[in-house]
Amino acid sequence: MEFTPQQSASTSRLKLCKEYFPMSPDIFNATDSDEEGSSLADGSANSCSSNQTSEDIEDNEVAFLRRRIQVLEIENRSLYRKIEDMEKKIAEHNKVNAKRPRTSHLLVPLLHASTVEIEKSELDEVLVVAKASRENLNATVNRLLEAVYSKTFLGSHSLSGGVPKTRKKMSTRPNQTVKPGLPKNDLDDIIRFVKNTWEEIHGDVLPEKNCPVRSAIKVKLSTEYRALKNTYK
Repeated sequence: MEFTPQQSASTSRLKLCKEYFPMSPDIFNATDSDEEGSSLADGSANSCSSNQTSEDIEDNEVAFLRRRIQVLEIENRSLYRKIEDMEKKIAEHNKVNAKRPRTSHLLVPLLHASTVEIEKSELDEVLVVAKASRENLNATVNRLLEAVYSKTFLGSHSLSGGVPKTRKKMSTRPNQTVKPGLPKNDLDDIIRFVKNTWEEIHGDVLPEKNCPVRSAIKVKLSTEYRALKNTYK
């Protein structure tokens, strides 16, 4: 069976439609009688009548697919907006619950140009604990963390956010949720503040490697995690 040049061009367009729009095979495989009873183009029963040429029918099919694509794009934009709104709400929720509710507006930065702020009265309490004894490092860290974050926030975060080496080797639950790490800038400022305070008060230079401040923070996070876990048992 030979095709005219017009029919060959029409057939080529149909093949392209099949290649780029595989989601609608029934449209491309429909017979003339099927097209007569459908309203793919504009809802009219006469849109695919038998007196139309094959090229007209294919143009109607392409027009239908274009409208379908437009509908999907609108639906996708709506879905993206919903996802963005949800992410904003989650971020705002985390931001609100990160810090402890303040009883006053007298906040001071933990360090010069630090983003970590603390109530002046609570900072004084932290320094009282630190000055009491050089053995109070853990107690000082605990008091400082409680002044900056809520216990719920501490219990739902880890030191670095990574999977512990022991869990990597022994975990039988690969899909287990990993707790996010504390904000890195906050963590760096807290460690630097404690180290500076210890050197000024007790004359002790705390080591960088195996830093006892990091260890104290890790212990505090684990303690609050266990307390939080027991609360929801």
